[in-house]
Amino acid sequence: MNSNLIEALEVMVVGLTGVFTVLTFFSLMIWALKWIDAKTSKSKAEPPILKVQKEFFETKTESELVAVITAAAMQVFQSNVKIHKIHFLDDNTKPSNWASSGRVSIMASHSINIKG
Repeated sequence: MNSNLIEALEVMVVGLTGVFTVLTFFSLMIWALKWIDAKTSKSKAEPPILKVQKEFFETKTESELVAVITAAAMQVFQSNVKIHKIHFLDDNTKPSNWASSGRVSIMASHSINIKG
């Protein structure tokens, strides 16, 4: 009986050693890949849509921007549209998930009546 218990403990130690060795290897591999990525890409690439938006906002005046937004809204709703307020979000601040979720639920709660 003692020989079976000793053999079971040896199998347990060998198994646990193998598992922790593999986990340590994967942990070191992930750390190395993260370090290599940080070194190779010092400047993070900006998403193309933000680059286009920045170029548009830098080149257009505010009145041209209001005209473009009004024209787009008139095209979507197929009727005359009056813009009451335009609020520009700051690019540096990322809205929280709660704020985004709140905006989505408010926009979804407004029903749009299309005449036709």
